[in-house]
Amino acid sequence: LPPASANSVARASVSINSLGLIDNLQIAASGLQPGMKYRLMLVGGPEAQELLVLDAGIGGVAIAQTLGPLKRAVAGTTAQTKHSMKLELRSIEGGDLVLQQTER
Repeated sequence: LPPASANSVARASVSINSLGLIDNLQIAASGLQPGMKYRLMLVGGPEAQELLVLDAGIGGVAIAQTLGPLKRAVAGTTAQTKHSMKLELRSIEGGDLVLQQTER
């Protein structure tokens, strides 16, 4: 996930692995504000879906993982919406957009 603004140094890498009926999502982020909490969201469907909350450590680094039916969350949308589903990392305090998934 690249930064949402040119002034940000935040970066993240996200991996989603299928485990059968559920999926394992892992995120490693750096350049965050130390001690702040962040929310990873799946957006673009009828409602934004919170995937996990992570805390930035002293160095502004956060590593977290969660299990869940991520494929089912995306599969329940229309074909047009599927392509616009994206991950966003937002600060819990103020809800500011920090990182946003880009098209590849």
